[in-house]
Amino acid sequence: WKLTLLDASRNGFTATAGTGAVLKKPAGYATWSVPVAYSGATTGENEKISALLCKDGKALYYGPLANAASGEQSVEVSIPAGLAEGEYLLRVFNEQVNGDGMTDYASPFRDITIKVLAAGTPPKLTSLSVDPIRCAVGTEVKLEVWTCEPEGADFEDEKYYMRDPGTTNATVTSSGQFIATSTGTATVKVKVFDRGYGEYFEQDVQITVYEPIQITTQTLPSGQVGVPYTALLEATGSPTYWDWSSAELPPGLDLCDLNKGITATIEGIPTASGTYTITVKAANNDMTADAYLTIHIAPAATPTPPPGTDSTETDPSGTDSTQTDPSQTDPTQTDPSGTDPGGTDPSGTDPSGTDPTDSSGIKMIQQPPPWTKGSNESAAFTSNAEVADFLYVKVDGEVVDESNYEVEEGSTVVTFLSTFLETLSVGKHPVEIVSKSGTAYGTIEIKAQSTQETTQDSGQETQPDDTTPATGESSGYYLWLAVMLLTAIGLIFLALRKRVMKQRD
Repeated sequence: WKLTLLDASRNGFTATAGTGAVLKKPAGYATWSVPVAYSGATTGENEKISALLCKDGKALYYGPLANAASGEQSVEVSIPAGLAEGEYLLRVFNEQVNGDGMTDYASPFRDITIKVLAAGTPPKLTSLSVDPIRCAVGTEVKLEVWTCEPEGADFEDEKYYMRDPGTTNATVTSSGQFIATSTGTATVKVKVFDRGYGEYFEQDVQITVYEPIQITTQTLPSGQVGVPYTALLEATGSPTYWDWSSAELPPGLDLCDLNKGITATIEGIPTASGTYTITVKAANNDMTADAYLTIHIAPAATPTPPPGTDSTETDPSGTDSTQTDPSQTDPTQTDPSGTDPGGTDPSGTDPSGTDPTDSSGIKMIQQPPPWTKGSNESAAFTSNAEVADFLYVKVDGEVVDESNYEVEEGSTVVTFLSTFLETLSVGKHPVEIVSKSGTAYGTIEIKAQSTQETTQDSGQETQPDDTTPATGESSGYYLWLAVMLLTAIGLIFLALRKRVMKQRD
């Protein structure tokens, strides 16, 4: 044995369990090490930091841990394996260990309690998380512990406190009711009771308070078929992206993100008239906002008549209403159809078909001849625009349903079906092939089916009757008869005069 005396000069020595120290373990543990932080030790020759492990007032283990050092220091204490369930005192002190037969001097004990738990005790709680960790300004949410580590840890009695009592952007009740008042980050202390280890566990969690997203655009401007359209979408709350249902957008329009999602636009060239209700979404990692908006697309405007079309013509039959005798034709015209035989366009219009106000260079490079009702023929127009740029076709200023025509390459070739042409009235009709690069203008002339064709189609032969009016041919016959009669009378008169002259002689 040795004599150890309590040295009052060492009363300044302190020792506590270090950061992260595990002071409880279930029985049957394999290893156990407790960090000890100390300060105020007397240093020098033979100065040590030592410890006793005691239970119920009896010392079970003793040993020096490390040479004493000045200032704040730490040392690891290895707990022997095989301890039975119960509570133990780890008594740490600073001593001067002298040789055999010499007195040692020691500081007062600094006690640290450790506990061996029953076998099968749940593992000690080491971390936890709460939900939710984000909420919008002006909202109130209920915080709850969502997960904990390690798996199987057992806890109860959740309590919540603001880490900083001076926090101004949010408040929290002990039961976890979190009320957000302004944007920012609020640190909340979560405290739970670890039932397996019989102690409280605390952890700080951060709750982000963000400005809610609100789409501020309430209405959208109206548009018109064939006219470029742009509408700006705006929102507060810093959205990072926009979404929409593309099936609801008017044909020809699309939605584009701008400024990393802060704003967006709906843009393009409408190709179909109507009223469309669309759903747009603005979102970020925290929330999503929806808005239901309406776009009205008006039909295309009636175009200015293209070159080659006489805007003064009101007679759908294509004849000049100022002519009183419909049978009269221009004597300079040799083509009975009434068109200029010297022209290259059988429709009587300029095949270039360009709008004098259009500088795009897009024009009609081929047009069909006049189309006769009942012919069952199609009619093709050709624009010099690329077929990939094709948008739609208009006749008489109205967009034609795509089921009434076919489009194929060769620049852009639009072929109208005979079933559609039959629906057009007799006369001239302006045609527009609208492409992204410009519009080509042309004209199609619809002619009535001739009487002779109608008669032949019906399979009947027209019989002359007494009521048939005199034609130019019958008038010529009577004229020749009159001339012959006058000639005969003249000859008779000359013969009689010659006879009278002889009698006088």
